[in-house]
Amino acid sequence: MDEPLSALDAQTRELLMDDLLRLWGETRFAAAYVTHNVAEAIRLGHRVVVLSRRPGRVREIVAIDAPLEARREGDPALVEASARIWSLIRAEAALADRELVDAP
Repeated sequence: MDEPLSALDAQTRELLMDDLLRLWGETRFAAAYVTHNVAEAIRLGHRVVVLSRRPGRVREIVAIDAPLEARREGDPALVEASARIWSLIRAEAALADRELVDAP
């Protein structure tokens, strides 16, 4: 699924994420879910694949070690996963900044 909720308002996005989690609980399907929203990825995923800048390569796969149905804001496992993902994103941004500074 390629950013299926990106064009929605916040309330509809929340409702559809709840629906997706309910459907997953009933049928246990597998899906690749693409998003630029870190909170959405952590809420819906078992693993978050962080890609590098161009060319996009797998930088790291971050496991989300909390059951989907028990995920709550502030959960230490979610906070840790979020911090790791953001550190990877910041590192990629720093590389891009250095390329601009070092450019001829």
